[in-house]
Amino acid sequence: MSSNFDEWMELVLETPELSHFVGDDRFLAHAMIIGAKGSYSGVIYMAPDLILRLYDHCVKREWDEAIAIEKRIYAFTAAAQVYDRHAANAVGDKALTEASGFLETKRYTRKPYLPIDEDEFVQLTDVLRRFPEFVYRKKRDAD
Repeated sequence: MSSNFDEWMELVLETPELSHFVGDDRFLAHAMIIGAKGSYSGVIYMAPDLILRLYDHCVKREWDEAIAIEKRIYAFTAAAQVYDRHAANAVGDKALTEASGFLETKRYTRKPYLPIDEDEFVQLTDVLRRFPEFVYRKKRDAD
């Protein structure tokens, strides 16, 4: 499992006898074309319906639909940039989960990981307004 496509490909080539998962939804469709079995998803904590739809398209080999979702995930994570500013994915995952409304959680983390600050959280909620499919459906329906 890797969140880097090049590293993931190296693992696949060196260990073809294993079932491989990706660590990043931004290349799940491309990896499943090559033979990946799934992903360790961070986006599922925000929009499980979106990730399940992506996976379903991949299993059905509906690559155009899958890649369209993959591109949207890439655009969202690029806009959010929370993973780029924090060394631990858990920091970003917790903040995005809280902002999206899927799970009741708090974005606070224990040392040595520092949570995102209020300004960053506001920026995330602004990004979510531009990407409503990443807001949990029940929260979208309530708004």
